[in-house]
This record gives sequence, structure tokens and C-alpha cells, in this order.
Amino acid sequence: MQDQPINHEGDQCTFQILFTSDVHGAFRNFNYPFVKETDDTGINKIATLMREDEDAFDGTTYILDIGDILQGNGTGVFMKDKQDEFTPFPLLEAYKKIGYDIVSLGNHEFNFGVDKMLRAFEGFEGDILCANVFKDASDTNSERTLLPRVKPYVIRSLKNGLRIAFIGVVSPNIMSWDKEKLIRAGYSADNAATITKEVMDEVRGQADVYVLMGHLHVDNELGTAGSGARDVVALNKDLTVFLGAHFHTAIDDSHPDSLLHGSVKFVENLQYAGSYGKVLITATFENGKWVVKNKAERNEQSDVKTTVITLADANKARGKVVPNDPEVDRATQEAHDFLVHYMTFARIGDMCGGNLIAPPEIVGTDRIVLESTPYVEFLGNIMIQYSGNADIAAVAINDLGINCEEGKITKSTIAKLCVYETGTVVKVELSGAQLLRWMEWSYQFYGVIMPGTIPADRKTDQGPAINPKTDLTIPYGIIKSYLLDQFWGIDYDVDLTKPVGSRIKINHFLNGKPFDVNGKYTIATSDYRESATLPTILKNEAFRSIPIDPMEDLPDGMLYLDVVEDWISKQPGQVVNRPKGGNWRFVNLGWGAERARAVEILNDPDLRAKLETPFPTAAITKEQIAGI
Repeated sequence: MQDQPINHEGDQCTFQILFTSDVHGAFRNFNYPFVKETDDTGINKIATLMREDEDAFDGTTYILDIGDILQGNGTGVFMKDKQDEFTPFPLLEAYKKIGYDIVSLGNHEFNFGVDKMLRAFEGFEGDILCANVFKDASDTNSERTLLPRVKPYVIRSLKNGLRIAFIGVVSPNIMSWDKEKLIRAGYSADNAATITKEVMDEVRGQADVYVLMGHLHVDNELGTAGSGARDVVALNKDLTVFLGAHFHTAIDDSHPDSLLHGSVKFVENLQYAGSYGKVLITATFENGKWVVKNKAERNEQSDVKTTVITLADANKARGKVVPNDPEVDRATQEAHDFLVHYMTFARIGDMCGGNLIAPPEIVGTDRIVLESTPYVEFLGNIMIQYSGNADIAAVAINDLGINCEEGKITKSTIAKLCVYETGTVVKVELSGAQLLRWMEWSYQFYGVIMPGTIPADRKTDQGPAINPKTDLTIPYGIIKSYLLDQFWGIDYDVDLTKPVGSRIKINHFLNGKPFDVNGKYTIATSDYRESATLPTILKNEAFRSIPIDPMEDLPDGMLYLDVVEDWISKQPGQVVNRPKGGNWRFVNLGWGAERARAVEILNDPDLRAKLETPFPTAAITKEQIAGI
């Protein structure tokens, strides 16, 4: 019989958690769609930093991931065509080498279906957690069956008897984003807050420290109860710490959202292994048990200390780029070589007539949000055709750096144009009034000057973005580009001198047909917009989803990646002639000769340095350039 540990009143024990989240296929410091190395992302670089932290720490370290492993960075081919050759998924192969103890499932794990997800984890040796996805979730009288090999929680014990419960949950909104795939496999997701409480009730007394690994951001999404960390903590204030994810935001002790309900700290990472979180938890032995006394303090006396370490900061502190971890590089070399070759040399066609998006007028700005570009016409026409000739296409921008350069179109090109590998083209029917509300919602980020991002609830009471008497540039916040749509098939004006709600004027359809606010129109859009965004924009007001007839050439459905590739393959000689765009424009800006001077100043680094205004989040004014 093993001797029981002898602890004394007042003894303390500190253990360390190092965790990643939202790595999205970044198993190397390499952007596969753009076929280039990166300095500030990649799990092979994060591994170097985590090993240093583990070696420097005199105690136990747990290495964890909070989900969104299997999708992104052009790695979808490993989940579809090459899954048999690359199992486990390359990022999980890297996790094996690093020594990850536990992973908790994220929403993107379900993108490819339950069977492919489970196959991707074959050979991964750590525990997999997800407490709120199970069979018969809607039947409270049925015994709940979790996903195969997936656990609701695990308990780890240190030599001194300290017991730590790790609990995993995912956003219940996977029932919006991947509903069909889950239902087809016989699974559904439940409220993360109430399920966490059920698990806490079960493990209470079996553990001293409770670590929630929740693929959730701070606030609820889509109006779904129990889909945000605040809701979870409201029911579970005895959690020790909440390791979060999903919004790709660095949140640690220094962030205002790092303490929820005054009782539980929340920590979150950047995407693509741009950071990792470090959590130090200190327990004290009192009255015969281990307790974490000061978990909510934000000072050196705190018993729960949280820090997010970014690769960008680590590079700067060292004065050089963090080196790759050689074990991770060796373990993923075959996958890396394959994916680089696949992206670079698999020709789809050719782009003629110039780049899809020209360089910006002002260095450091994004042309795609400042004018109607050929990209929207290119993808919009494809969406309309493959949706069965919808009236309009709502084209998601997804990435501000999106482009297709003149010359050979490769798999890399398509991956850059279609950032979300599992996104599909769908069709909905809306009234003209509903369409206008959608457009107002999409164009409301202009004029938002607050740091970080647009307001989480995307309020529609923003005032004018432009004062034509003073402003010489268009201010736009640091937007979530996946929430931005532009619309093809109609001609429309955007007036930024007006508040949100009255900025958009639809002139007519591009075929000359008049627009009627009371009419009914079909819109080609993404499955994400249909299931997640439109219900929020329209506040659950009814709209109709219209099935698209399946195409023989596209057995996996209307995946953007496949649709774009299929369309290019059917052009004469696989040649794409660059379209013109130009179906919408900003009006009433009133710019004169001073605008040209503002552009000149902003394109000159020495002159630009004299401006204190954060650009492009705030407008450059006539007064500012007057003395330069």
C-alpha cells in the first residue's frame, strides 16, 4: 500500500499550466496558403518557449490545448484526401512530441464530421475532453453517451496529494455551425454552463483545484445561453481558473476581461500559435485539505497568476527570432514537405489582366474595405451561379490580405481566397428590408475608433464615420474580417456621413432591374452567415433557407474551395480574366486637393511620423496636414 503524503498546516504547493488554443493547423511556423515562413506563429516555435518554461520551473507542469486544432492554414487536405496517410493530424503529431497531457475540443473540430475528427486523433496519447457533446442530449431521461474516447473530465494528483480536476466544454453553438454533421452522427451539444455545473457537482470532493478548459470566449454568442464564459462562471464560481479560447484574443491578468464575476480568472490566446498561456496556481494546506485562497487577486499575492506570452514579444525580448523546436520539425517534416508542394505546384488555372486586388492607394490600408474590388465580382458571380442563380451574392471578405496574383492559380491561391476550408455556399430568401439591415450591419465598423475590435454586440447606433468638412481619410477599426460582407448583383452607395441605419442606398440590380424594399430576393451566402450571423442581425426574424440542388462534380457539397476550383477548371483554357468590380462606392466625402496632400504625407514614412493620430482607425484631418 502506497504511503499517504504527510502535509503540514500552512504547506504550499505551486504547479504550472502551459496552454495553447486556436492553433488552427499551424504545426510549423509557415503560412501554407501564402507559402511563406512566419516569425510570430507556429507551434514549433511555441514548443521552444514552453520547454524553456517547463525546464525553469521547479514543480509539475501540465501542457494543454483548448481546441480548434484540425482546421485552418490550408491543412484541410489532411482531413479529407490524405487522412489515411497523415494520422494523427500533423498538429497532433507535434503535440505528441511536445508532451501535451490533455486537449479539449473546439468548435472547428466538428467541421469535417465526427468520424473524421475521431480518426484525426488516432495515435494521440493525451486525454481528450468534451463534457457537453453527447448522444440523446435532448432526452434528459436517457443515459448520456459521450463521443468515443472523449471524457468529461480527468483528475490528476501530485505526489503531495493535491488533486486537480480538468474539465472540458465547447461552445453549444456548434449546433448552429455544424448541426447537420452532428445530427447525422447522432450527437448534439448542450449548454456549457449547466453541464459544467453537473460535472462540478460530480467531481466536488474528488479534487481540490478545478480547471475549466472551455472553448468559449467571454460573452455569449448568437444569443445562446451558456455559450460564453460569463454564463459558465455565474453558475460555477468555485472554479479555480477558466482557460478560454475562440475569439483569438490575448487575455491575461493585465486585461479588463480577465476576472469574471469577481471570482474566476479567464485566460485566452492568440490564434495560429501566436502565443501560449502560462498559469501558476498555488494551493495551501489548511485544516487537513488543499485550498486556493486568493484566486481572484491581481497582484503578486495572487494564488492564480496568468500570463500570455506572444511570439512577437519573445522575438523582441531576445533580439532575434525564437528558434524552432527540432523534435517538432522532424516529426512534421513529411507533412510540411507535402503541403508546401501541394499548395505550390498543383495548378488550377491562370489569372490574366493583373492582380485581383491592386496595391492600396495609401500604404498600410486595406483596399478591400475602401472600394469595390474585382474580388467581390469574381467570387460573387461564382456564388450566384453555383447557388442556382440567386439574385445577389453576399461575399465575405474573411481576410483583409486576400488576393489572387496575376499568373498561375494554384491550390495556395484557392486557399487564400477561401480561408475557411469547410465553408459552404448556401441560399436564403430575404425581403428587401431585411437585406438592407444586413448591409447596414456589415458596413457599421467604419468610424469605430476603439482599440482591439468593434463592439462585441455590434450595436447599430454608431454615429457618422466621416465629417466631410474636416476628414481626409476613412477610419476603420480593427475589424473581425470574417464578419464583413460586400454584395454583388446590385449597384449601391455607402454614405459614411450618416449614422448606421441610413448609410446604404441600393440603386438597382446590375441587370437594370429596380430594387423594391418590399420585394423578396434570394441571396447566395455562407453556411456560417445562414446559421449564425443572420439570426443575430435579424433578431431571429423569420427568413427562408432554400436548398441547393447537389452537383455531380461536387460530391462534398458546395464547399467554397471546391466551387471556386470547379468554376476555374471549366473556363476556356482554365483562364480567368480579371473582372472590374465597381458596383458600390462611398458618396458625399467631399474631398478636394487637400486629399491628395494627405495621401502624399501618409505614403512618406518621415512625414507620416509627424502625425499622432492612430491610422487607419481614426481619420486624418485637414487641420493635421496643414502644418506639414
